[in-house]
Amino acid sequence: MPERRNIIPEASVITDFAITSINVPDRLDAQEVRARADADGESPHPRPDVFRSFRHWAFGIAALAALTVLAYIGFGALSPLWQQTSADGISSRLTRAVGQPVHVAGAGLRLVPTPRLVIDGIEADGLFKVDNISLRFSWASLARVVQGAGWVWGEATVGPVEMTTAGAFALMRAVPALSAAVPGSITTIRFENVRFRDAGLLPGRYQITAERSEGESFSRLTLAELGTGGRMELGVSIVPAAPVTFRLRAFQWRPPFGPSLDWNEVSAEGSFGPGQLQVDSYSANGFLGVVTGSLQAVKSAEWVLRGTVQTTNIDLTAVQRELRRRSNLPANVNVPLPIQGVMESSGALSSRGATLGEALDRISASGKVQIRFAALNGINLGARAVQATESGNGGATRFGDLEAIAGISSGSVRIKDILGTSGALLVRGTIGIERNLGIGGVLRAEVSSAGAVAPTDVRVSGTLFEPVFEN
Repeated sequence: MPERRNIIPEASVITDFAITSINVPDRLDAQEVRARADADGESPHPRPDVFRSFRHWAFGIAALAALTVLAYIGFGALSPLWQQTSADGISSRLTRAVGQPVHVAGAGLRLVPTPRLVIDGIEADGLFKVDNISLRFSWASLARVVQGAGWVWGEATVGPVEMTTAGAFALMRAVPALSAAVPGSITTIRFENVRFRDAGLLPGRYQITAERSEGESFSRLTLAELGTGGRMELGVSIVPAAPVTFRLRAFQWRPPFGPSLDWNEVSAEGSFGPGQLQVDSYSANGFLGVVTGSLQAVKSAEWVLRGTVQTTNIDLTAVQRELRRRSNLPANVNVPLPIQGVMESSGALSSRGATLGEALDRISASGKVQIRFAALNGINLGARAVQATESGNGGATRFGDLEAIAGISSGSVRIKDILGTSGALLVRGTIGIERNLGIGGVLRAEVSSAGAVAPTDVRVSGTLFEPVFEN
């Protein structure tokens, strides 16, 4: 086989490789050359410094022009707002709404810790005095104003507030009129830490919330007591030229009048106005039982109070234990209490006083009393009537029926027309219990069976918890 021979001379191959690799740089080599030239400041097309300076100045002038336009637009949008939220502007609006001069010490926008309008020193002579009012708003609301949209306020907070009852009533009456002076976007006004200087019936601290009704008027108020273990809320509805209606709801609450007792649940509803209070119905439910009724109070020379009262399931054992506790007497759980049973009553209320609170504290009640499962401990009246013994305590008298006419006034109790029956035994009499728990009266016991002795009169003395029975 003939030998293969290279048809391309060896010298020619070497020469072609040298020319390709050394004298003709490829595309990557060209990029590397340009990169090195730029790094060494030897760009073939250098940019003059004056162009860079002009660009910086142009950007600065454009930014300044934009800020100027925004400031102009913002001033035009906020200028009416600043006029309305100035102290003079707010004072004028409140004066027109209330119908008498209202002074405003100062007003201004504050951005920290939250954006709000703060109004200081609001005072109407003879009506009310408020340290400050805060109207909250959001940054989004401020942006809306700059864009030409309406201002949207949040909740208004007022306080602390101290006022008289007359001032509180006048302010309450003025609340619907104030609706015209308050921006429509404010739907809630919250009065925080409110105190009443001369209101014995409102002795604590309260929060009052005013809400707009569907008619765009602040006609609903809610008063809530602060800093107590229970909960009390008084809802008020205001209608121009009409008595103010109210509804009271309370839980684990001690009323500021009457017996100092905590009630599990209390409710009442009615109306009030200058010199008058009408309680259409009230109810109090507690460990002693249930009390319901109605009440009316009118002021002329003094407050005159009239009403009705009904009691249901009054546990006389619980009542006497509460009396022992208040008198700092030992419980004596092994000694039976003088009277046992479950009481129901129906009667009338009456009172007079220089103030409404005084009239409520002096309230008197009288009416018919019935006691179910009644037992008089310490004496057996049936045995006393039959045996005609002169003295001695012991035993018990259990009644099938026991009723009387009872009256409570100034802490004293008068029980008359007592009528109790137990089989052939008939008991009549009168008993009085003083504030110091001293007791006195007479019980006449008579057995109607044939051959019985004459009726026996038993004198009652001593104290409620240590009675003495003597013929």
